[in-house]
Amino acid sequence: LLPMTLVSTQSTGQQQQGTVSRDYIPQNIPPVLSIAEIRNKLTQDVHTFEQDVQESDGRMDASDKALAICQDKIEEEEKSIKKLSAAFQFYQEMRCYLNDYLQLISAKVDEISNLEDRVLEVFANTSLTEKEFRSKYSSLTEEGSHLMSDVREEFCSSHAVREMFVKWKIAQPESYRDAYISQCLPRVVTPLINLEMAGWNPLVENSVSFEEFPWFFDLVSVGDAELLQNLVQTALIPKVTSVVERCWKPSSQVQSERLVDLVKLISEDYGGEGSEWERLNQAILYQIKQAVGQVSADSVTECTVLLRTILLWDGVTEGCREVAMGTLLSERLLPLLEELRSEPSMVELVEGVIKAIPSQWFDETQVLVPELKGFASYLARLAHKLGASDQRNFKTAYKRVKSMLLRMHAIDLLKTK
Repeated sequence: LLPMTLVSTQSTGQQQQGTVSRDYIPQNIPPVLSIAEIRNKLTQDVHTFEQDVQESDGRMDASDKALAICQDKIEEEEKSIKKLSAAFQFYQEMRCYLNDYLQLISAKVDEISNLEDRVLEVFANTSLTEKEFRSKYSSLTEEGSHLMSDVREEFCSSHAVREMFVKWKIAQPESYRDAYISQCLPRVVTPLINLEMAGWNPLVENSVSFEEFPWFFDLVSVGDAELLQNLVQTALIPKVTSVVERCWKPSSQVQSERLVDLVKLISEDYGGEGSEWERLNQAILYQIKQAVGQVSADSVTECTVLLRTILLWDGVTEGCREVAMGTLLSERLLPLLEELRSEPSMVELVEGVIKAIPSQWFDETQVLVPELKGFASYLARLAHKLGASDQRNFKTAYKRVKSMLLRMHAIDLLKTK
């Protein structure tokens, strides 16, 4: 309802009760709302408020989650800091240990190398009596046992060094893997392995296998196949090469058999590859060539013995077969046989040559091995000469030579003569 003031309508301008003056009507009067409109307005306001509250709650929840994430992150970083701190402390300990070890072992390398050389000299000295050899050898091994006596225990053996690296592998496996320990450790422990094996000669009777040495047991227990292979390449093969260069006699059947077995073991179980492996094979081939050059030029027996020992290397060391069949058999042995008289006593000599040749050359093929064509032709000529005689011993010798040709898959050569 709009308030109105009653005024007079007389011309005299006097007020009169019961009249309305337009001058007192309020301007911009708001519209009158119905109950329904007021209800809707209030409902909208409540809905807007609820939306504002929900948005505020959502922001609060997000803030709580962000806070929880930050707290978790702080906890993770605190743990990481502790872990990094422990790792840093461990690395510092390893660094100090390795620095000290390398300084100490560097001072011993020349002494160890000198000891190895003197031991090999004793093995190579064939003029020594057994008593003299034992005396010198015992003196050197005793010297070796005291060589590290002035070094602290944690530095003086492969076992002690191994313990430090195993500790690393357990405490920091990721960094142990990333540090390429399987490549580094062999060079670290090689001087200690050299000292431990200074008195080892695989060519002598009752020599133990390298797999029975303490260093092998210690380091194989690390459980790293690559590490073990690298140890063989770095420490063992150079040792074997030195023995080949200084002590091995290629004409010795016993020494050659032992050496062949060792080289096969290394090749089959630890991988025949790398520069040291190549150097070992070159040393073997060089010693064989030297032996062929020094063999007596007029001794069938010496040539045959050497042929047998060289052919032990067939399929083991490249180039040995060519030296045996080319240089020794064709250029040395066959000319000697040709010079001898064709009589029954020759059968024993040629049978020695047959026995020197690996049996698989005859058993695994049905044709004549190309390298034996020259020798087979000689046997055919010898058989014809023996068979031309009516003497019983000549006939017997002829049959034996014929059997050799048959075994060599060269019987056709006899038919064509």
